[in-house]
Amino acid sequence: MVTLKDIALAAGVSTATASRALNPNPVSGTYINKNTRAHVLKMAAKLGYSPNLSARTLSNGSSNTVGVVFGPNTGVIAGNDFGLHMLFGIQQAIAKFNYTSSLASGDNWNQVLDNVKLLVEGTKTKLFVLLYTMKNDPVSAYLRKKKIRYVITGEPEEWTDALYVDNDNRLAGYQAGEILLDDLHARYPLAVTSRDHWKFEINRLAGFKAKMAKSGKKFCYLETSYDPQVSKQQLVDILERNPAIDSIFATDDRLAFIAKQQYDAKFSLPVPVVSFNNSEYAAIAGDHFYSFDVLPEQLGIQAVGLLFNHNGKGTNVAAGHVVIQAKKPKV
Repeated sequence: MVTLKDIALAAGVSTATASRALNPNPVSGTYINKNTRAHVLKMAAKLGYSPNLSARTLSNGSSNTVGVVFGPNTGVIAGNDFGLHMLFGIQQAIAKFNYTSSLASGDNWNQVLDNVKLLVEGTKTKLFVLLYTMKNDPVSAYLRKKKIRYVITGEPEEWTDALYVDNDNRLAGYQAGEILLDDLHARYPLAVTSRDHWKFEINRLAGFKAKMAKSGKKFCYLETSYDPQVSKQQLVDILERNPAIDSIFATDDRLAFIAKQQYDAKFSLPVPVVSFNNSEYAAIAGDHFYSFDVLPEQLGIQAVGLLFNHNGKGTNVAAGHVVIQAKKPKV
């Protein structure tokens, strides 16, 4: 059996340094230079070392697990692959620290919170990524009370000191307006958002409005539901009342897809659509559908960087946030 002393000797470092390299613990602040850690890991792999995660949990008082928290299971979540791709990024990043992920969700917020408590109290999980942001979030309140480190996805709705990752959604909304007006020569867009008033929607719409105001253009606005049975009739009504609508801006692909379907059914004319997420909806929507890639895998990777209090360059970072610019679609 390969021992810690064997690895330290092969790597030419002390046993303490070898231990920190093999057992990075962001909870207790045991960090190590990136190049040194890579060298130790290389020697460990060469010797056939296999970590004992159970023993590590006992010694650290916390598991080598990152809890990934989804909001309650809804049709909106099921139809949106943003969270799934962000999870891919999280798993890719935590693997470098010999961590694994455990998921927490539920049919309602009480179930979500109960599952988070199980991870904290049952498996000693001390690090979490929340794949959402919202006001009066019971999970955030619980984690803060327990003094557990977590990162949220999206600009915080409260607790401005919270760690978070996000896109520059105002800029993306403004750029979406540029695409519609400057590149596609739209004259009277329809802007569609959900009734949920998510922060990312508010910011994208604010950026779009800024571009419209700067260009002296007017637009129609519809706040609707993700339920196609509800939104369908609202879209039929607004298109009936505003036949001059010649383009669509939507705060995410699912809403954009629903709006495009209703426009196509009524006018049988190509309509330019600009939206966000570059999801499966964009893939099946056909021509004239332009979707920003919000880079969820990269957001997941950056969330882990904040969570582990590390910028990937061997230097610790205290706290804060990471904002990533969304990738503009080609027109």
